[in-house]
Amino acid sequence: MLGVIKWKKGNDFMQFIKKLTYSKPNDKRGRQYALTLPSNLIDELGITENDREVVVYYNPVVKEIKIKKKIIDKE
Repeated sequence: MLGVIKWKKGNDFMQFIKKLTYSKPNDKRGRQYALTLPSNLIDELGITENDREVVVYYNPVVKEIKIKKKIIDKE
């Protein structure tokens, strides 16, 4: 089921299970995968329409992806 979120709450984290959205390749682009996040999670991260840059970390050993809101240093 696409878009169905199964929440698991841990001591200091939330986990949810979702399928990636898949777009088939065409003449102008290759195949693409996307992940849609719940709006309450986006709000909690402080992501807005004008401030939506994130940092993505990938650990190939454990096949784990972490997404963090990019914090801009204001000096």
